[in-house]
Amino acid sequence: EDPKNDREYVIGADWAQAVDWTVISVVDVTYFPVKVVHWTRMRRHPYPVMVGVFNKLMKAYNAEGIHDATGLGAVVSDYIDRRARGFIMAGRARDDMLSEYVSSVENGRWRAPKIREFYLAHLYCSTEQLFNRGKEFHLPDEVCSMALVWRSISKRAIPAIPVVLGGNNDPSWIEDEMRFNRDAKR
Repeated sequence: EDPKNDREYVIGADWAQAVDWTVISVVDVTYFPVKVVHWTRMRRHPYPVMVGVFNKLMKAYNAEGIHDATGLGAVVSDYIDRRARGFIMAGRARDDMLSEYVSSVENGRWRAPKIREFYLAHLYCSTEQLFNRGKEFHLPDEVCSMALVWRSISKRAIPAIPVVLGGNNDPSWIEDEMRFNRDAKR
């Protein structure tokens, strides 16, 4: 979808070059369920090209950004839009991010087009791929990109409408002050 001025977006990227895929996801987070509005997967491009795609999308959607800053992601951080923040995918922080993402999917917090590669990566992602760190297990890049987006969404401060609690009709301290000042001027 094209960017809209009345929407809020988050963009997430999982970086790779030779073996895996670089996956960049843009999500409309204005309302729940959140909606995937742009998705890019590329391989064997120079990092400046891939970072350029990320920066261009971040600017076009005026999106909040997050990316995998593990390994070569730290090098990418030097070229990425400074408004995007890196996330080191290691240890408990990684496990918590992935658990929260899985929970959000299971609880229907997402809407996404059925893109074959995207869908299959999620469909066949195993618990071992999510949580084991051995070389024989690899977190699908599509899942990583979306989990990063969910981390950014779940850590945001959400505006709330003030609620006036019912009570007795006694004036509040500010009303007393206003009445005192009004009476003093008379």
